[in-house]
Amino acid sequence: MLSKSRYKYEFIFDDNPTFIFKRNYELVSQEIITNKDKIKILDSITNSKINFWNKEYINKDYDNYKWILKLEYYNGLSECFNGHDMIPLNWNIFINGFKNFINRYDEDNLLIKITNNKL
Repeated sequence: MLSKSRYKYEFIFDDNPTFIFKRNYELVSQEIITNKDKIKILDSITNSKINFWNKEYINKDYDNYKWILKLEYYNGLSECFNGHDMIPLNWNIFINGFKNFINRYDEDNLLIKITNNKL
């Protein structure tokens, strides 16, 4: 969420890997993810060492953006991470796999605004 705009990026890795982008709850795009992109995304999740992240990254003095990351695993388990105006140090490693998809629709420079507010 940035200002009054809400963005939702879904990456679904089932038998038919799919990317879905919604802005303010409205579908903007839906496309198939190639195996190459799927591997890049999964590598970025692994290489960011997300399993060592804190569950929350909150900067109580600001309210420029909010983010929520939810990972749902094939076995039914899930993990959630979130932040307000703050991200983990290894965020750039994590987001690298997703940039090609997000940048296509990033009219508000969401990624730039988020990465300028690192811990």
